[in-house]
Amino acid sequence: MNEFQKRIKAATEKYITKETNPKQAAPSRRNKAPEKEVEKACLEWMRSQGFCISVVEAKATWSPSRQGYTSSSVKAGFSDSVGNDAFGFAVYVEFKAPGKLSTLRANQREFLTARIESGAFAVVVDSAESLRELYTHWQSLRARNKIGAAKQLLRSALPKERRRRSSSDPFDF
Repeated sequence: MNEFQKRIKAATEKYITKETNPKQAAPSRRNKAPEKEVEKACLEWMRSQGFCISVVEAKATWSPSRQGYTSSSVKAGFSDSVGNDAFGFAVYVEFKAPGKLSTLRANQREFLTARIESGAFAVVVDSAESLRELYTHWQSLRARNKIGAAKQLLRSALPKERRRRSSSDPFDF
């Protein structure tokens, strides 16, 4: 059996599986969503500190009944969680897999930056420990009425923007 025949056979088997058992047909992630482990640890810590926090599903999700993806109900870039801390300050947290902070997209950066500028605690984290450290430092600055320093702390904690190459870049090989 040549490569073309193998691909046709695999596609046919996938189609038959989809038609006979739709729940098995949902696409699966290869990395098993490691950011969900970070999310769980962060949520546990935040709730233990008196935060009122909710998780927001901002991406399209697989619907077995529709056999397709459903669009999200929030604008792209919205953070993974939203709520307030025990003092009533707004909290926005974007979760990333460990070591993957640099995957912050431009629309996520814009969302978080706008919230930081409005005085909220808005961060991207890849561990509960980094969340705890950032929040503790931010809260101590706020408590001493160093609002500008608190905002600067959060801005500087955002990962550096990745440089985009333009077609006119002479060093773009």
